[in-house]
Amino acid sequence: MAHKVQPSLSNISLNHDSGASSLQEQLYFKILDLIENKSLRPGDPIPSSRKLASEIEVSRSTVVSVYNRLLEEGLLETKSGNGTFVSEISLGVFENRKESLPVNEKYLPSELPLSAQIAATATGFKVQKPMPFAVIAPDLDSLPGKNWTTVVARTSKSPWLHNGYCEPGGFMPYKKAVCDYLRQYRGLRCEPEQVITTNGTQQALDLCASVLFEKEDKIAVEDPYFQTHINLLEFRGLKPIPIPVSQDGIDIDKLKKQKKIKGILVTPCHQYPLGYVSSAENNEKLLAWAKLEGIWIIEDDYDSELRYGKKPLPALSSYKDGAPCIYLGSFTKVIYPGFNMAYMVVPKSLVPIFEGAKLLMDRHSSEVHQYILAEFIQNGFYYSHVRRLKKIYEKRRQAAVRAIGKYLSGYGHIEGANEGTHLTFIFNQPQDDVRLSELLIRSYQIETRPLSACYRSAKALTGFILGYAHFKEEELEAAVFKLKEALDQTLS
Repeated sequence: MAHKVQPSLSNISLNHDSGASSLQEQLYFKILDLIENKSLRPGDPIPSSRKLASEIEVSRSTVVSVYNRLLEEGLLETKSGNGTFVSEISLGVFENRKESLPVNEKYLPSELPLSAQIAATATGFKVQKPMPFAVIAPDLDSLPGKNWTTVVARTSKSPWLHNGYCEPGGFMPYKKAVCDYLRQYRGLRCEPEQVITTNGTQQALDLCASVLFEKEDKIAVEDPYFQTHINLLEFRGLKPIPIPVSQDGIDIDKLKKQKKIKGILVTPCHQYPLGYVSSAENNEKLLAWAKLEGIWIIEDDYDSELRYGKKPLPALSSYKDGAPCIYLGSFTKVIYPGFNMAYMVVPKSLVPIFEGAKLLMDRHSSEVHQYILAEFIQNGFYYSHVRRLKKIYEKRRQAAVRAIGKYLSGYGHIEGANEGTHLTFIFNQPQDDVRLSELLIRSYQIETRPLSACYRSAKALTGFILGYAHFKEEELEAAVFKLKEALDQTLS
């Protein structure tokens, strides 16, 4: 599609004198300045190279070279059949530049602590756009439906109720509903007061980092791992110690060789990102080691409900002869991310401490949200919703697996158990999956996360983390075929 030349672009003036910088370099920085000062904003169309070349009186090859450079840097993006546009990520690029900060030597980044650098690095983990293969991009079929909206509507009729300050540990009916659910479906016996309501699993992990450990403490983590969790531990001054994982779970022998470990963060029921399920034998070895050494186990039980064709596995925290465990659970995947309700189960002796930490962190979680979810669970709606989701997601997973086998078997294979909301695709031969992921979103409108970015010290596998749960079967087949075409063009 042809786009008109915007005045800000048509007014570009270049110096053609022999001693000046190359026209290509001048044009590049002129366009860069227009994006930085927001004369060109995300979503603004960019004219064809031929049009702009004619308008500012340079060769078309000069404009093409500049456009290609800006595309590679992610500042421009192409949309098939629509042309070239200023990319959505361009705004964030310049917001983080030191030159755009207020001039105050006292607050220059070089003067900030290490935690500030870690926080800046963490922003590299971008929110995915709602397009295949985003891991969480709720569609209408996967939302909790009429029963949910009925509870919300009934609650909204009395907007003054449940909107005051809540107890920092959470709303008691919600805590009771969580306990009932954990007892029935996760084999975990606990009392309602042991449940601490949090705003997402990330906050629950933050509470653990703040309450259980001192700065510089060593925390064993799975390698590969979920980036933002490890970044958070580092942000709090802790030292993550990466331990390789296999199909049976975390490597216990290598774990035992580590000295002065104070805690361990694991995803035993669905390892992220590889999707492995830790064996009962490995779990028992882990618990025995942690108990002997007096080490805290933090169990992130994400995706535990979404196991297809088999019953959910018991939570590590439900083992009778267990070590000190903190259990983390969330409703993000089953309800929707924007609701962001989660919880943690802590030992009775630590309840006042975690409640105090929650109070200091953000005072409380929304009582009205807890009320809505408690009603949804207690009326049996949650369980029927999970059953419906499992049927939908299993079909979508099967469709994605079939399509990958049909179109991508020459490039790689799938790892992991039959559960969750994502597939892990591993290349048969090592590839630059980071570069490929950037190319796929920029040029093919395909969202992937690079597998190699999840590794810290273990030999990295390369591939993609592909979300499938929120896309219809025909969408997934088309997206896998599109991915094949992209790989054919790029890797051939």
